[in-house]
Amino acid sequence: MSKISVVIPAHNEEALIGRCLASVREAEKRLGEAVEIIVCLNRCTDNTEQIAAGFGVILQEEPEANVARVRNRGLAAASGDILVTLDADTTMSANYLREVKRLLASGRYIGGAGLMVTDRLNLASILLGLVLVLPAFLLMRFSGGMFWMTREAYAAVGGFDSGYLTGEDLQMWRALRRYARAQRQRFGLVTRAYLRTSARKMDEFGPWFMLTHPHWFYLAAKGRDKAFADRYMYRTGRTRQKNKR
Repeated sequence: MSKISVVIPAHNEEALIGRCLASVREAEKRLGEAVEIIVCLNRCTDNTEQIAAGFGVILQEEPEANVARVRNRGLAAASGDILVTLDADTTMSANYLREVKRLLASGRYIGGAGLMVTDRLNLASILLGLVLVLPAFLLMRFSGGMFWMTREAYAAVGGFDSGYLTGEDLQMWRALRRYARAQRQRFGLVTRAYLRTSARKMDEFGPWFMLTHPHWFYLAAKGRDKAFADRYMYRTGRTRQKNKR
């Protein structure tokens, strides 16, 4: 029987890690078999570790300000045949892991992505979704922040590329797609389940920021700009608020 490992990178996620882990545990119940959950702590100065420990997860730590390294450190500790990555500000529907396993059991897929929605909607998020997210999902099968894949596929592509400070998920998507074609298999989509992610970036930068600063998407995809990566990932409101306490 194939075992699933879910790997979650976490930087100061005390506000959201609990609901993320609760959703994985609920999906575990629906699946009907044990799921390995690994939380990889990255420069946490809040209660993320204590909250995660309460869910009985495996804890790892990666000190580098590089989310690709954080993901890879967690995945290196995973023992499952099926690997799932999930961001700490994201929850999965209760049937999500069951759908992942169903698709991989067909033998047609090496891995894939899934449908993602935000936890709050406003006009800006709807426009952003219609202009960028939905086309990327439907046309390119790209959904940043999570992947599901066989262990063989992960090893074959060499993991997340730590040469990218941001956009590591885009590079992984490209690598998995190439590998799927080489194996004459598919990079699939979970369409019967969903992921719900936090709209905190819009709260942080303002609801219209992403639409009025399109160059941010270029910087994120380029992945080499340290100042941008630090501002987007590490010098955020949740970090500043914690440091003020």
